[in-house]
Amino acid sequence: MTDSAARVIGELGDAGFDLSARLQAGWYNSEVATPHQVEDFGRDNSEVVLIGNSRAIWPPFIAALRDDPELAAAADPMDRYTERAVALATRHIDCAYKVRWVHRAEPAHLSFQTLAQVAGLAWRSPASLSVHSEFGPWIALRAAIVLDRPFDGERPSALRTCHNCAQGCEAVLRKTLALTHPDWQDWLAVRDACPTGAQHRYSEHQLQYHYTRSRACLSAAISSVSS
Repeated sequence: MTDSAARVIGELGDAGFDLSARLQAGWYNSEVATPHQVEDFGRDNSEVVLIGNSRAIWPPFIAALRDDPELAAAADPMDRYTERAVALATRHIDCAYKVRWVHRAEPAHLSFQTLAQVAGLAWRSPASLSVHSEFGPWIALRAAIVLDRPFDGERPSALRTCHNCAQGCEAVLRKTLALTHPDWQDWLAVRDACPTGAQHRYSEHQLQYHYTRSRACLSAAISSVSS
């Protein structure tokens, strides 16, 4: 790993973005339609750094909200926190680069689940959740940084899938989809149906915010670390 990439990944890890993977742009681009391909600076082997997080993001995120009223007042504090952290970390990059965000669909949205799959970070479950080998479905993908330099790493072997799982997340998904007005707890049940990484389940405040973007939930979380 180059020094600049290591520093970016390390700094983002300190901010709670503890998941990352590197890949060649061509690995991903060969799997998706042209409108959804990532910029490759004219080479198939341009480096892409995929950034995500487990529940590890919650303590530094809440601490940042507590210390920065402007961040807490942002339209979407988590998206803003992500943008700020990536902007700060990418100052270490010593070549041209482009950042693509999960929360922005322009230009045409990337398939971040496909990025995670080809990079060896997470596989897509039958319930369309990205599942990490350690953290299970308790992860979030946030951004991809495309660098104007080659990456010479080997493509990871195909990830294991959910074929031997007896928990039946598909059945829970079908039940939720059949509801006239499913609420966030119905969608949470789909995630809870996955046995992988159950010990890494989000905290109650993090769960509620993940599904509802509740300001009251954030306020309660901030109060819990301020008292």
